[in-house]
Amino acid sequence: MFIYPSFFPRTLAACVLLWAPALLLAEEREGGIPWESIGQEAAKSGAGEGVDISPAPGGARLRAVFQQLEGVASADGLWLRSTDPDELGKSERFRVMAAAVGRGESGAPLPGAGQVSIGAGEVMFSRPGLTEEYRVSVDGLRQDFVVPRRPDGDGELSVALTVSGAAATAAGYGALLTVTGSGREIAYSRLLVSDAAGRSLPARLEVTAADSLRVRVDDTSAVYPVRIDPTFSDADWITLNPS
Repeated sequence: MFIYPSFFPRTLAACVLLWAPALLLAEEREGGIPWESIGQEAAKSGAGEGVDISPAPGGARLRAVFQQLEGVASADGLWLRSTDPDELGKSERFRVMAAAVGRGESGAPLPGAGQVSIGAGEVMFSRPGLTEEYRVSVDGLRQDFVVPRRPDGDGELSVALTVSGAAATAAGYGALLTVTGSGREIAYSRLLVSDAAGRSLPARLEVTAADSLRVRVDDTSAVYPVRIDPTFSDADWITLNPS
């Protein structure tokens, strides 16, 4: 029997049970599914079919059904909303958007608007000085910040982010975003940073205020462009599946 713990979020429990037949087959085949592997098994068993990118007026729509998240990318960036039926009418849209790129506490402001294009399995939001790329998977919606050139000055590479429609607080995995209206908790985590040579770079995500975050990267020996890629997921999913 497929059993989920009492603290497993109702929304994700529904998604897991939706794919229960396939997961049960995997469980029988493998002799049990560790909780940290449920996302991988769901993707292999067909839950990944609930992930898609499609054109939308003025941009693109991204759906991560397993995480009950939907995003719309347009000329003013990526806005997300919860697709939990119980939150319809209560949950506002929210976003995290790059505002400046530079060194330390200073940085060159980025334009508020850009150009949106759809590629193979990804959506690009391009502005002079930075490109945001969006992808979806069973684990959620990944937001890549691609810095094309090394900023002038001394100190760590710094990317300032603004939060709208949610309040940010620090968490062990990065930042916890509490959506205005519904109170749904979204994890902004899985921060990975790499350079053009494929090397991982030391980095950290800081919550500087309820409406602002900052990513700091040691780019001392980095080959540009540098890619910074945190992911939006349900907060309880990250608790269960931290890898």
